[in-house]
Amino acid sequence: MSTPSGSPERPMAAIAPMDHYERLGVERTATEVEITKAYKKLALRYHPDRNLGDAAAAEVFKEISTAYTVLLDPNKRRHYDLSMASPDAANHLESIDLANMGQLGRVFGAMAGKMGIPIPTNIAQETLTKAQEICQLEPGLCEDNPHLLPLKLGVSYSGNVNRQQGAFFFLRVSAEVADMGLALRCASHNKSRFKLVVFDAKGGVRYQEESAKSSRSDKYTTCTLFFTPFEVGSLADRMPLPNPEEELPPVFNRLDTFHMTRRKLERGDHLVCVYGDNFLRGASFALSAAAIPPAAALEAQGRLREADAAILQQRSELRAFQMEYLQARKLWLETQERLAAHTENTAAAVQEREAAIDALVGLSLDACAPPQRSERSVDVQRLMKARERASGNGNGNSNGSAAAADGGGEGGDFSWDTLGKSLGFWGKKSSSSASS
Repeated sequence: MSTPSGSPERPMAAIAPMDHYERLGVERTATEVEITKAYKKLALRYHPDRNLGDAAAAEVFKEISTAYTVLLDPNKRRHYDLSMASPDAANHLESIDLANMGQLGRVFGAMAGKMGIPIPTNIAQETLTKAQEICQLEPGLCEDNPHLLPLKLGVSYSGNVNRQQGAFFFLRVSAEVADMGLALRCASHNKSRFKLVVFDAKGGVRYQEESAKSSRSDKYTTCTLFFTPFEVGSLADRMPLPNPEEELPPVFNRLDTFHMTRRKLERGDHLVCVYGDNFLRGASFALSAAAIPPAAALEAQGRLREADAAILQQRSELRAFQMEYLQARKLWLETQERLAAHTENTAAAVQEREAAIDALVGLSLDACAPPQRSERSVDVQRLMKARERASGNGNGNSNGSAAAADGGGEGGDFSWDTLGKSLGFWGKKSSSSASS
């Protein structure tokens, strides 16, 4: 691909697809000011007006414009960052704007959250505008600003914030704390949804993290932002859209958004915000900031690094196991289909055998049955009663009416043939028997 004069040493074609940060040549922790500066520099170089007839330069200009549009919007950038960490980026839900959602939509969103489906949301434009006003209008980002609350190290600040609004705090970071590292932690003991946001000096979103349900207790949600000299993992509570062709168990996507990052807060004043992210009500929170002493916390830091390394290892093993699982599942489904076919064939074979037995026995009965159809069926109960009466008559215990019913008459000789005919087992009563 031909490039205009003054293009970067590495051609744009070598950059991985969809990597907006590399297209602009900035770090993933770049501020909005740094992103804008990089875009303007590249836009000036690759603008079509300066590269007439150069299709390659026009394509590069389109790519950097797309990257700039995504990274300059804090909500699009957050969704993009999480998607980049997942191999199934296209399957993740896009963030929704609650400001444009009606009451019914909010109710459904709240119900989805109750069922454990985390729906990503945008930071409301009203909150973004307020952050810019705090930083750019008098008295600016300082302790005297009436819109700000002080955030002192080691102190826990508990409160409530309305839905889709922010509670803003003023944080001053010394040079010593900036070098040691800092942790911002926010939690909610009524399981509220919230975002923890850090703005840059111009009021643009620099870092943000969503709350997530604690894996150790279902009674609270939590969120922590680390600013350390070493990399720390970040895991967002996102759920990909289900793929009906794969139907993977949730564990395969549980670590998709996990990624290592190194954030840093420079010496100076910073704007911190707890943003209420519930669908129907305000959010309660407890916010604290703590410096991370390098010596006293070596053991804890080592434990965190080991935990992050274990997460990365587990994610790698899950991705390797996913193909094995899908193959095994495919084989299992095929086995289930074969089992269903064998079950159906077995039932059909048994039914066919029973039908064959019925046919054989039926033909045999027809071959040896009495010629009269009425003689081919005998009621066992009636026959037993008849035999009992006949047995009683033979012992001289029957009365005249019983003998008459038996068809023999009083003092007459007993005949099985006469008995059978009188009961209708075969033939009919003779006229002589009836008259007697």
